[in-house]
Amino acid sequence: MLLIGLPALVIILFILQNLFHFDIGFIRWLGRSASSLANPARALVVFIFIVGFPLIAVIINLLSLCYFQYDRQSKEFHITFKIRWWNIIITLIGGALASFYIVHLLADTLLGNG
Repeated sequence: MLLIGLPALVIILFILQNLFHFDIGFIRWLGRSASSLANPARALVVFIFIVGFPLIAVIINLLSLCYFQYDRQSKEFHITFKIRWWNIIITLIGGALASFYIVHLLADTLLGNG
């Protein structure tokens, strides 16, 4: 849940800052002015945090939905998917969060704002 909750909180803070012009210290660190990291390093940290963590949550939850069984006698490999709504919801939210940020980066790049 933390793998999705923390990046979602950062995205919500970004949105609130842009909508209501709040001055949030953590967001300012990620912004342009007050950071000790170089721009490429800061961009990599933000990308790993906002995209990597939800993708890790997606992978973990997809693996918890799948069961693998190998039958040696008939040499068959069986894959079973269990329906666990909590894991499916977390997988969808994590995928949506990562996709939202990736699409945002692509739109900024294509429009020339990045």
